[in-house]
Amino acid sequence: MASPKLAFAISANARVDEPFSARLIVRGGDPDATEIIECTIPDGLGLTYRAADRSVHGTPTRSGDFSLTVRYRFHGTSEDRPQMTANVPLTVNPDPRTLWQDRPSDRNAPGWKPDADGCLIPAGAGRRILAASKRGRSHAHFGGFRDDDFCVRVRDDSPWSLIAVTDGAGSAEQARTGSRIVANVAADFAAERLAGELGDALTLAAKGIPEADPVATRQMRTKAYEVLGGAALAAVKAIEETADRQGLSPRDYATTLLLAAHRMLGDEHIVITFWAGDGAMVVLEEAGATLLGEPDGGAFAGQTRFLDRSIVGDANEIMTRIHVLRVSDLLGLLVMTDGVSDAHFASDQALAEKAAWDAFWGQVQPILEAEDPVADLLRWLDFWSPGNHDDRTIAIFW
Repeated sequence: MASPKLAFAISANARVDEPFSARLIVRGGDPDATEIIECTIPDGLGLTYRAADRSVHGTPTRSGDFSLTVRYRFHGTSEDRPQMTANVPLTVNPDPRTLWQDRPSDRNAPGWKPDADGCLIPAGAGRRILAASKRGRSHAHFGGFRDDDFCVRVRDDSPWSLIAVTDGAGSAEQARTGSRIVANVAADFAAERLAGELGDALTLAAKGIPEADPVATRQMRTKAYEVLGGAALAAVKAIEETADRQGLSPRDYATTLLLAAHRMLGDEHIVITFWAGDGAMVVLEEAGATLLGEPDGGAFAGQTRFLDRSIVGDANEIMTRIHVLRVSDLLGLLVMTDGVSDAHFASDQALAEKAAWDAFWGQVQPILEAEDPVADLLRWLDFWSPGNHDDRTIAIFW
C-alpha cells in the first residue's frame, strides 16, 4: 500500500533584513512518524535548515514568495524505497520602509512651502535654538504637503527667545497655510510685546517666585497672559482675516499652537508657555522633567482641539493653558508636534515620566553636538515607528 503524501508548512512568514526562525510543520500526518531527510532552500536567500529542531532560520536578503523542497520518508519504511518530496511555500515580506514613496509636493499650489525646513539660531548667553520640521511619510507617499510648521524669534533688543510650533489639521484644506500663519504671527506678537514694557514687568514679577510669593506668581501669570494670550488671539484673527479674503472658513486653516518664551534672569531661567492642541512641551533639568501643560483631547479618540475662538474668547480658558516656570539648571526646553511625541511616548502618562524623557534626551543630545545639527536633526526625524507617519517638528532650546 502506498504511503500517503504529506504537506508541510512554515510556522511563520519572514521579513527581509530581520532575523527569522520558524518551525517546519507536518500537516496531514504524524510528525513523529516522519523523517525529514533534507530541506532545500533557494540559493542566496540567507536562510538555512536546522535538522535538530526542524527549523528554518537566518536573515532573509530579499522579499518574495519562495518554494522550499523537502525530502522525507516514514519511519519503518525500507531505505531502498523511493523518498518522497513536497514543496513548502515561504513568504518573505518586504521591509515596510521600502514601500513608502517620497513624491514632491506641488510647488505651484497656493500656500506651498518646502517639504522640510530647519534652523540653528544663537539665543544669547551661550545658548542656541535648533528646530527642524519634516513632512511625514503619510503625506510624502502621495505628494502631499507639510502641515506642520515652526517659527523661532530672537531679537537683539530683547533678552527673550520665542519658539512657536504648529500642527495643521490633516482634514483642513489649508492646514499648511494655517500652521505657517499661526506660528509666525504668534511668535512675532509675543516677541514684540516681550521686547517692551510687558517683558520688563514680567521679569520683575518673576523675581518673587523663588520664595513662592503668591502675589508675584499671580502677577507673572497675568503678564504672561497678556503676552501669550494676546499672541494666540492675534493668530486667530490672522486666520479669520485670511479665510475671509480667500472665501473660506477658518476651520479650513485649523492648527494647534505650542508657544514658549525664555529669558535668563541672573543665573536662572524664566520660561512661559501657551499650549493649545496635542504634541508636547517640556523643561528638562538634571533633577527631572516638567511638562508645561497637557495634550488636548477632541470629542473622539485620536482627535485634538485646535486654536480657535472657543479658546481665545475665554479668559479662564486661556489662563489654564499658560504656565510659568523658573529653573536654575535647565538642560533643555523642548517643543514638538505629536508626530514626534506620539512615536516616543506611549501615553500621556509617559509624558510625565522622567525616565522616558531621559531616554528621549539621550537620542537628541548627540545631535546638538554634531557638526551640522540641522541636517542631523532632519535625518533623525526620519526615525521609523510603526503606525506613526505624521509630519514631525521639534524645536530645542539648550
